[in-house]
Amino acid sequence: MTREEFWDLIDAARSVAMFDRARLPGALHDELSEMDEGELLAFIRHFEDLRAESFRQDLFAAAWIAGGGAADDDFSDFRDWLITLGREAFEDALHDPQRILDHAEAADLRDPFDAGVAAAMYDVLEALTGTRELPPDLRRAQPAQPAGRTWKPEDLPRRFPKLWRTYNA
Repeated sequence: MTREEFWDLIDAARSVAMFDRARLPGALHDELSEMDEGELLAFIRHFEDLRAESFRQDLFAAAWIAGGGAADDDFSDFRDWLITLGREAFEDALHDPQRILDHAEAADLRDPFDAGVAAAMYDVLEALTGTRELPPDLRRAQPAQPAGRTWKPEDLPRRFPKLWRTYNA
């Protein structure tokens, strides 16, 4: 599976879910259930690569603003949500986290954390392989801290004014 095919599958699941966030994990589960083990592992590889690419301080700050604080699990769920917004939204957010506002509906912005996406992915993996564990070649060691310039909460209104206004109006 190429990265382009990965994004096509994300778009297909979003379309099947009729862009309803609550229905997306189920739609993704259904799409992934049609894959064989090799295809599923390729999908997961791309997903994990995108999670790693988005393990950045500026996106952690965006998650912190959106959640009024964010623990590690929240940040992971935020990155999963960001990935499922699609390629353009994801890539725009890598350039400027405030661009998330250009791609997400107001309802999506109220709760930009999605634990259901990873759960759907790993449920299908377990159904195919009998385990939720990734093969060793797919496991990613996460750095202790996200990449990039660190921040303090008091700096966020100045650094990300659009996001701050959206979540603190």
